[in-house]
Amino acid sequence: MWPKHGQPWPGRLTWRGRGSSEVIFAAGVLLVVLTGCQQVSLERVHEIELREEALRGLKAGARYEANAVVRAQAIEALGKVAPGQGTPFFLEALRDPSPVVRFAACMALGSARCKDAAELLRLRLEDEEGSVQAAAVYALHRLGDQGHTSILADKLLRDPDVRVRRNAALILGELGEAGSIRLLKHAARDRDEGVMLQATEAMALLGDPKARQQLAVQAHDGAGHRQALALIAMGRIRDPRFLPAIEYRLKEGPYPETRLAAARALGQYGREDGLKLALKELDFVPSGKGLPEDPPENQIMRIRSMAALALGAIGDPAALPALKRRLEAQDDPRVQLAAARAILEILDSSGPWSARADNSARTAAHRRR
Repeated sequence: MWPKHGQPWPGRLTWRGRGSSEVIFAAGVLLVVLTGCQQVSLERVHEIELREEALRGLKAGARYEANAVVRAQAIEALGKVAPGQGTPFFLEALRDPSPVVRFAACMALGSARCKDAAELLRLRLEDEEGSVQAAAVYALHRLGDQGHTSILADKLLRDPDVRVRRNAALILGELGEAGSIRLLKHAARDRDEGVMLQATEAMALLGDPKARQQLAVQAHDGAGHRQALALIAMGRIRDPRFLPAIEYRLKEGPYPETRLAAARALGQYGREDGLKLALKELDFVPSGKGLPEDPPENQIMRIRSMAALALGAIGDPAALPALKRRLEAQDDPRVQLAAARAILEILDSSGPWSARADNSARTAAHRRR
C-alpha cells in the first residue's frame, strides 16, 4: 500500500529569471578580464549555471503558496544541500501557517546549528502543534540548549497524536544519542504501525543490532511501503552487512518503488548499480489506470521523485541532463524539487565531475570481490 493521492496542484514552480544565463556567462568573461590570463572553462560555467537554477527552484518551492507540502519539502531539501543559502527561508518558515512547514524549518535550523535562531526556536516550544514543539527541542539541543530534551520522552510514549509520536521517534534517531534506545524500544511496541516503523529505524540508526536485523526482515518480507522504507534506512546506515539484501531488492523488488529505494541505498554505498533503472524511471508513465486510492498522477509523482533522489545518491554527473530536463518540465512541483535536490547533491559530490572516476573505481572494486 502506498500513500493516498493528496490535493491537486494548482500551480507550478517558476523561477527562471530573464537573463540569468547571460549574467552568469558575463561573470565568467569579467573574471577573465580581471585576471588577465586565467581561463574559465565552459564546463565550469555550465556547472555554476545549473547549480543556480537548482537553487532557484528550491527557493521558489519554499515560498510556493499553493501547497504547504511543497514548502516543507523545499525547506527540507535546502537544509540538506544548501543550509547556508536556505537559512533566511528557514527563519521565515517558522511563522508559516502550516505546522508541517514549521516542523521542517525547526529541523533545518537545528541541522544547520543556526545560533541566531535560538530565541525564535524557543517560541516554537509553545507552538500549538506537538510535532513542532518536538522539532524545536531538536533544534535547541543541537544548539547546545539541552534543558528541554526530556520533553521528547513524553511525546514519544504518551502523546495522543500518532503523528507526534512518530516525529518524536524520528527526532530521537536524528539526535544520535544511543541512550535513547531504551525509550525507542517501548515505542517499537506502539499500536500504530508508523510509530513502530519509525522507532525501529531510529534504533537502527543508533546502532541497535536487533533493530538492524528487523530492517533486514522488513526489506525481505514486508509490504511494499515497508520494504522501501527499510531500504532507504539501510542506505543511511551504510552497514555493509545490508548489501546482499539491498542488491537482491534492486533485482527482485516487486514494485518500482522498492527497486528505486534499493538503487538509492546502493548509491549511498558508492555503488552505481541502479543508475540505468533510475534514469529510466525518471520518465515513468503508468501502464494502467491504477487504483482509486492511487491514481496515475500520484504514481507518476512518486516514482519520478524517487528516481531523482536515487540519482542524487548515486552521484553520477551523466544524470545531470535528464535531471535538468525534469527540473524544467514543470509537470509537478514535488518532482521538480526532487530533481533540484539531486542536481545539487551530484554537483557537490563531483565538483566538477572529479568524483566520477572514484565512484567507478569503488564499483569495479566491489564487483571484483
